Amino acid sequence: AGGNIIAFNIIDACSTAGINIGATFDNNVIWQNTIYGAETPAGTGILLNDSEVNLIMGNIIYGWTTGISFSANALNNIIDYNAWYNNTTNFTLATQGSHDYCAENSNAVNPGFTNTPATTGDFTIGTGLKAKGFPGAFPGGLSTGYLDMGAVQRVEPAAGGGGGAWGF
Repeated sequence: AGGNIIAFNIIDACSTAGINIGATFDNNVIWQNTIYGAETPAGTGILLNDSEVNLIMGNIIYGWTTGISFSANALNNIIDYNAWYNNTTNFTLATQGSHDYCAENSNAVNPGFTNTPATTGDFTIGTGLKAKGFPGAFPGGLSTGYLDMGAVQRVEPAAGGGGGAWGF
């Protein structure tokens, strides 16, 4: 059905499609997911069949033959702030957003998973996508959001000890 909210999920080990939404099911939100195919690309990360008015943002789409595919060129979708990596083809009948990290924008970034997810199940990202998620800099540049892309947010290393001694 339409009107789905698919958010903050790890979608892994799907051989055909990570997310598959049927024909004419519109108004879906696909946000902040890690959609992992394989180290050797296979299948489709996001398959939307004639679906329109979708928001696809903040996702890591990694290791697919096709990252995202629409069965028809649906122009009323917002696709932006996603990271596309290790896909044979990132987009079929879809247009990348201006803030996407992908080869088409000449700024592809490897998520740098800290361990190989296929064998460890650890989808923690490295520093490459740290704080690259939406919204980033707000209009006017006075505030910045620092959300990581994908379902798993980084944990920053603890700060080292410090401080000084008090003299009496």
